[in-house]
Formats: sequence, structure tokens, C-alpha cells
Amino acid sequence: MNQDIRTTYLWLVGNLALANPRSVAFFVPLITLASGGLTLNACSFNFIATGNETAMHLGIEVERIKKISYLLASFITGLSVSVRGL
Repeated sequence: MNQDIRTTYLWLVGNLALANPRSVAFFVPLITLASGGLTLNACSFNFIATGNETAMHLGIEVERIKKISYLLASFITGLSVSVRGL
């Protein structure tokens, strides 16, 4: 029973144990750069959390930040999935 729970948990969370080390080494810098892009927008995210109108009044380009963050998060997700495969 415990092995079934562990297997299910690892399947849900994700696991890079069976990934090819060469592909992981190729994708890690790309994931790091994309994560850095999200980190650079952290202050903007804080302003957006107060509300879109408030953030716009403070000079944040809300729609641009949202689009960039969606693209970067999707890029990171896509890279992570492609490293491991199905």
C-alpha cells in the first residue's frame, strides 16, 4: 500500500530521476534564465496583487507583465515536461 501511495505521489508531483542527464544539463540554463525573468518582475507582481487599477496608477504595465509572466511560466513548464517526457 505504501509503495502505491509513493508512486502516485511521485507521478503527481513529477520526478526527474529517469531523465537523460544530457538533456537536463541542456535545459537547466534555459529554465534558470526564465526563472530569473520571473524574479525580476517580483516587485511588479506585488503591485499587481494590490489590484490592477492600483498597479496601473503606480506605473506598472499590468497587461504586459501578465503576458510576460504567462509566457515565461509556460516556457518553464514546457521545458520541464520535455526533459522528462511522458
